[in-house]
Amino acid sequence: MCGNIHNDVLGPSEGTAEEQFALELSSLKEDYPVAFAVRNERYVTANMSSWAQNDVQWASQNGILDLSLLGNDYTKPITRLQFASIAVKLAEVLTDKAIAPAEAGTFTDTDNAYALKAYASGITSGVSATEFNPNGTLTRQQMATFIHRALMYVRDNTNIRYTIYTPELGKYSDNWAIADWARTPMGFMNALGLVKGVSDTAIDPDGKCTIEQAAVVANRSVNADQIGWYQSNAASSKSGAITLNNEHFFFH
Repeated sequence: MCGNIHNDVLGPSEGTAEEQFALELSSLKEDYPVAFAVRNERYVTANMSSWAQNDVQWASQNGILDLSLLGNDYTKPITRLQFASIAVKLAEVLTDKAIAPAEAGTFTDTDNAYALKAYASGITSGVSATEFNPNGTLTRQQMATFIHRALMYVRDNTNIRYTIYTPELGKYSDNWAIADWARTPMGFMNALGLVKGVSDTAIDPDGKCTIEQAAVVANRSVNADQIGWYQSNAASSKSGAITLNNEHFFFH
């Protein structure tokens, strides 16, 4: 399918024909994990697991991955700075507005813009009052917390709202290991199906989070407000496409 008309779809996606084509491709079954029209500069060539390919490619097309920062092996544990980039870009795409960074010097170990934006937006406060620990890795509950805070930032800065939910963490035998600060984020992310258990009885809150896992959760969080119910004003219509800086991005 892509081999015949792929080149006609690349570039500015103006017009209903191209939009319809991308939306139809988004509904393909997992037999075709990466079979959709893409922007060449956002096609991910990094090593990744087959189960993650579809979401990772959509995450990149939706503009929530900084490919220059994530490296060439998405099966590796994600660093705090790498994940800050994903959470920040998710928030900026959904609000359609750049986050103003905190002042340089906020942290003694990095002045990276993603770290400063994550701090300014409340996505993270760092590991201490002066350190961000950009090269530190993330656990699953820390990942859930970053994404939850990004979504709450979106809620507070748009008309997007999320469903009422009932936490179901008690069904996991290891729920006792969830930190107090992560219980609300983990309850939210799990109830909406964004962060699932590693089995029917375990959620593994302290397990390491990989780059591909983070990208998958972030991409699925793009549509978090459509889970349970859809509540958003007409200006933020997300019937299969979002527009950012006059460019159209398609997702499922």
